[in-house]
Amino acid sequence: MKITQLAVQRRVATSVIVLALLVIGLYGLWRLPLNFLPDITYPMIKVHIWWPGATPEEVDRNIADPVERELASVDGLDYLETSSIEGMYTALVNFQYGVNIDVAYQDALAAMARAARSLPKDIEPPIIIKADPSQLPVVQMTVSSDRWDLVKLRTWTENWLQDRLMAVHGVAGTEIVGGLKREIRVYLDDPKKLDKHRLSLNTVVKRLRDENLEQFGGRVIAGPREIIARTMGEYQSVEDIKRVVVAQSDEGKVYLRDIARVEDSSEDVRLITRLNGKPCVKLSVLRQADANIVEVARAVNAKIRELEPNLPAGISLGIVENQADYIEAALAGVRNAAVEGAILVIII
Repeated sequence: MKITQLAVQRRVATSVIVLALLVIGLYGLWRLPLNFLPDITYPMIKVHIWWPGATPEEVDRNIADPVERELASVDGLDYLETSSIEGMYTALVNFQYGVNIDVAYQDALAAMARAARSLPKDIEPPIIIKADPSQLPVVQMTVSSDRWDLVKLRTWTENWLQDRLMAVHGVAGTEIVGGLKREIRVYLDDPKKLDKHRLSLNTVVKRLRDENLEQFGGRVIAGPREIIARTMGEYQSVEDIKRVVVAQSDEGKVYLRDIARVEDSSEDVRLITRLNGKPCVKLSVLRQADANIVEVARAVNAKIRELEPNLPAGISLGIVENQADYIEAALAGVRNAAVEGAILVIII
């Protein structure tokens, strides 16, 4: 009762205090970090291993068995979820809640290092990452064209658009899905030509690999200057590949074009992305761990608007998902509820 009487008797002071609290509250609301999900540490580690061309049975026998044998010995392990499909092995290593995920990650790395001695030599380097819900894409966009094929569209997205979005403040990386990757195919479909020059498939593959090298060749001292020498051997065109010498015979050099067909093609279609029924490339933008989602999304959208006038003819960019939209809608709901609550308090 005394507080009420004091507030009534000193109306000016009461008004100043209420106004100050209101200003502090509004400032705090304005400065409140905005994220789609709360900051949590999820006790899971993901392991991805690619083995191109391997069947699910080969992946299970040669990768899954040794990897799971070592991961099963990691302290704090709860359970494993694994899958073996054509050319790829995936393991979700789930730990008990309360386990220090940084320590568990180091233990998983050590286990994978032990398993590496038993893995096939031609697999791609394993990818081992911590599960992080905050690494959901901030912005998902599409790249489409009515003039370019999917190979050219994906190549342009990887080499031009991706680099410019990576320069946006707060962006940690991007993921590109869809389109087609360029692939140079060599068809050795005439065994008689190989037999004629006493060549095997492994010999041809080795020659192609050995010729596609760019290595440090030493230093050349020329007066006061020192010049770095390198072998410029990487293929620059399909014609370079056709001119590779695969053997020497009494008749002279045997070129790859003499025994094989070389075509500038694309990889086999494994995944299709479409926008309104038309094929496209999807690009997802990931934020840095400490970056504000709304600020990053706004910066990405601003960058897209900046790039649009300079896009090649026929290229169009579209936003299919923006996390900032969900956050701003939720925040608007909170603000409206706060205003309505304040009005009701004053009326009552």
